[in-house]
Amino acid sequence: MIGDRSWIGDPSPFVHAASSRTGYTHVNATNYSGLDPAVQLSLMVPSKAGESQPPGGGMLLLNEEQTQAFIKAITDAIESKPGETKEGVQVKTSLEGAQWSLAAANDHDARVLHLENKTKEKTHRYRFSVNASKKLLGAIKHSLNKLEAAAEE
Repeated sequence: MIGDRSWIGDPSPFVHAASSRTGYTHVNATNYSGLDPAVQLSLMVPSKAGESQPPGGGMLLLNEEQTQAFIKAITDAIESKPGETKEGVQVKTSLEGAQWSLAAANDHDARVLHLENKTKEKTHRYRFSVNASKKLLGAIKHSLNKLEAAAEE
């Protein structure tokens, strides 16, 4: 633990499809005023020198029920077989207007997970390898355990 906010093994790398840049996740348990206690998953895509904004990035804020559903969706996607085509699942979040989805896909005969965010302007797709997805899953479960432990106190 680092400052009660990070877990060794976090962050997980991903590729932002539109920019082909590698980004990283940050996962933590949080309790914002006016919202349920939640697992916060941040996707950070680095800016290049001279850029005023990063090309992508986002945040999912998941209450306990939404986190459990997200864990199941990631687990199902990881366990699906290469070549299997399953429709992606919508990821419900605590943030109003967020349109996230998760799907398993194939990328040059390798299994990958696509986490996608649709905004008014464009769609951002974040591609995770299976190993990075497993690492992300561990960080999400760890943060969920912290939420549950805090609720019991």
